[in-house]
Amino acid sequence: MGYEYQLTAEEAKPSKRNDPIIDGRGRKRWPRDSAIAATALQRANYYCEVDYRHATFVSNKTGKPYMEAHHLIPMGQQEDFEYSLDKTANIKCICPNCHRLIHHGRKKERNEVLNVLFSKSKDKMKQVGLEISIEKLFSFYE
Repeated sequence: MGYEYQLTAEEAKPSKRNDPIIDGRGRKRWPRDSAIAATALQRANYYCEVDYRHATFVSNKTGKPYMEAHHLIPMGQQEDFEYSLDKTANIKCICPNCHRLIHHGRKKERNEVLNVLFSKSKDKMKQVGLEISIEKLFSFYE
């Protein structure tokens, strides 16, 4: 339920990464496409990919349960990857509580959530040229 979907032929193609943007403070930022994130939320039917039973309020914008798009391999790691991280295979639909847990929770709980998402995503990520071990993924969140 929710996260069980196949990538379209176009989505399954690895995409070369875009050049970074240097912001006004001299920081490197990697461009993101909000349409790709929206597609990832739609594909998951607006269910939390950690646990489809996680309920939230209804979004005024979509009329669907409010969910957030999260790059499993963080965009800040783009330089370490030949192919774009901004792909539906790497973007997870998660409830706000799980999203905050990933960014602010204790290591044990965070890694449990990351492991659930990684287990469901690794084959699709591999299709788009994003190969990574769970240990490497954990290190990005240290």
